[in-house]
Amino acid sequence: MTRDGRTETYGLWPDAHPDVADNGAGSDIRRNLEAGQRAMANRYFELDDAQAKRLEAALRENVEWRYTNTCASWARDTVHAVTGRHLDADDVLGFQTPRELVDSILELEHRQPTAPHAPLPVQDEPRSIDSLSTASLPREARQMLAGLLDDPQRRQAWHERVDSHRQALDAANRNEVDAARLGSIAAER
Repeated sequence: MTRDGRTETYGLWPDAHPDVADNGAGSDIRRNLEAGQRAMANRYFELDDAQAKRLEAALRENVEWRYTNTCASWARDTVHAVTGRHLDADDVLGFQTPRELVDSILELEHRQPTAPHAPLPVQDEPRSIDSLSTASLPREARQMLAGLLDDPQRRQAWHERVDSHRQALDAANRNEVDAARLGSIAAER
């Protein structure tokens, strides 16, 4: 974020990372941790006053890094919440990775380059994924899609599958945090 000629960087870093000070229950949004480092990919957005306020609010949130909420997913979600523009961070099995986010930005930059002096202009009406229109689909396809989405058994099966994956990811995250803590305790001895 550049304000009055001064640039600050923001990223989501877990407390267990060796380059990060553990701030306990504080937000894992870190300011200027990556300042001075060369980015692998850049995408520039012009912000109006309302978007700048949304960014400031997002940066004040208490956000925790998890396997299901990585630096890549946080960056993607924050860009979308602030600008209404979409970046892709989804990689294998629905995990969001920096690699996929970089690839997405590079592809977008190839199609429509941006620069600090030439950012993407403010969109008149930011769109969410929920507002994307299916109007271009044939009527039969729209009806079939609506039927699939309205099927309670399919919806329940989907929710159960998502919950199962979420529980497995949370357990893996807890195990990694526990292992990092045990490593930290062992190092202190």
